[in-house]
Amino acid sequence: MALAGALIALLLTLQPSPAAGGANGGATACADASEPAAEIGARELRKTVRCLINEERVARDLSKLARNESLQLAAKRHAKVMVETDCLDHRCADELNLQARIARAGYFGGALAWEYAENTGCAPTAEAMVSSWMASRLHRVYLLDRDFRDLGVGATPSPVASLCEDGYTTFATVIAWREFAR
Repeated sequence: MALAGALIALLLTLQPSPAAGGANGGATACADASEPAAEIGARELRKTVRCLINEERVARDLSKLARNESLQLAAKRHAKVMVETDCLDHRCADELNLQARIARAGYFGGALAWEYAENTGCAPTAEAMVSSWMASRLHRVYLLDRDFRDLGVGATPSPVASLCEDGYTTFATVIAWREFAR
């Protein structure tokens, strides 16, 4: 009996964890996940990033994040600004803060309460970017926050020149929830 328990424990430790290579231990049902991000159309790339993030959430019994046009606009604008200003940060020179950018995109309109977060980075593929975020405690906390409901993904097929390798794509995600009057 003890031998069977030890064998089961050993087999469980050999199983890849969801955070170590994707929700499916490296396998994904998301189209184009491992294709060079710069070679994928912007719409497909955003869809793939959203799919990968939702795979991570579903693997942990969390609800999927819904695509939100306003958050997507805020994320797309920020990814573009990061490339144009050579800044890989949450606020680049002469840019509004995140809350103001989300408001400008129209997400808060009429909401009484909200919360939001942003992830940024650059990587050669959507899968590499999401894996990098999942390997970072703070980014992972944002992506797996059970209260968040909405997601916007932005990606610019150019790297932040001084900080990212050639051929990389610059990514931004904005994750949020909002509450309206009942």
